[in-house]
Amino acid sequence: MKTFSEAIKRIIPLSMIFVLLVQQYGCVTSNIISTANLPAYSPKFAYAIHCHKSVYVLQKIAVVNDTLSGKIYNPDFDVLTTGDFIRIYPTADSLVRISPAKILSLPLAGVLKVQRIEEDPGKTTALVLGGIGLALLVLIGIGISSMHFSIDI
Repeated sequence: MKTFSEAIKRIIPLSMIFVLLVQQYGCVTSNIISTANLPAYSPKFAYAIHCHKSVYVLQKIAVVNDTLSGKIYNPDFDVLTTGDFIRIYPTADSLVRISPAKILSLPLAGVLKVQRIEEDPGKTTALVLGGIGLALLVLIGIGISSMHFSIDI
């Protein structure tokens, strides 16, 4: 026979798994932008060029004479899945050049799609608070029903 407080002590650690996962990855906002609206280099964003068989992450990008270029660096894979980033998808026939100094060049005419992805802390906070509120309502409902109907939890 479990008491109500023992049930709460079991439910809280299980709900923390959900809260930590949401906080770790969060909610994101994604939108398609044109190459004309491509943001200038910012350390806030990771810039990823998604070619046919590989992904190149660039730093210090610049757009000169309608050509996007930047230095390739090899971060952990996490930079492509978390945080704020710009994904650039070239067409299948676009000419992507990589110099011996690991400078990637891509003509903007060969860009199919540019996707800007940013974490949205407002949505993440609302999701976490909504989940906690729902859990509290369930716990209150279980507590009231166990006291009213003499149910052992």
